[in-house]
Amino acid sequence: MAIREIADGLLALAGTTLAFETDPSLVRPVEVPVLRGDPGLLAAATGWKPEIPLEQTLADVLDYWREHAD
Repeated sequence: MAIREIADGLLALAGTTLAFETDPSLVRPVEVPVLRGDPGLLAAATGWKPEIPLEQTLADVLDYWREHAD
């Protein structure tokens, strides 16, 4: 999942929109354009598996900041 997808999910939960723009002057020439991992390998090596869906985590983060933003 791309960071952009996570940000879009958080914005959707917040009920707002935001335009994302890439500043070309901040992009490093050695930047990796796509980085993929295999969650199956992590599960096989450690026995770990997610118990809380990402959508719930995003909702919890949004709720936290709504309660603590002053």
